[in-house]
Amino acid sequence: MTDRIPLELRRLAESLAQQRAEPPPSLEGDRLLHELQVHQIELELQNEQLVHTCAELTALRDRYCDLYDFAPVAYFTMGAGGLLVELNQAAARLLGGEREALVGDRLAQFVHEDSREAFAAFADRALLGDGQVEETLEVQPEGAAPVHVRAQARLFDGGEAGPCLRLVMMDISALKTANDNLAHSLETFFRYWRP
Repeated sequence: MTDRIPLELRRLAESLAQQRAEPPPSLEGDRLLHELQVHQIELELQNEQLVHTCAELTALRDRYCDLYDFAPVAYFTMGAGGLLVELNQAAARLLGGEREALVGDRLAQFVHEDSREAFAAFADRALLGDGQVEETLEVQPEGAAPVHVRAQARLFDGGEAGPCLRLVMMDISALKTANDNLAHSLETFFRYWRP
């Protein structure tokens, strides 16, 4: 059993056992007692390492949750049948609803009717698993004006849930408006400009 324990841990345990113990063991019973004491110290050291590792993992999980929940872009996980499995706060704001209430809804119902065909093709390309796919779409939050978004998706294995898509949507409405205004200004300029 001790062959599986790292040599450094064994040496440290031996050192600590010698500090705690009385004279070196001479009889078989004393040797067994010494071996048990060393093993107990090894287990205590391993337990300390596990507690420390658990605390680090908890801190990393909390940091990940904060980064996910408070990101300025909309993050979604879309499962089988296009159902929302998970989404962050920005995604809930984009769709115009409460996070908990949106889980289980179909993401396609929030896509503007002019973009539904493009959204279906986008999701199909992502489900092929050929890496990250991108598309510009219009999302239609309930009771609000359509929002232009740049969507990116990637396939991942959702375990028992089967294949899922991770999606990111970034609101590009201001950029689209600026581009449309620029195109209109250029069109007006060239209509009246004569060389």
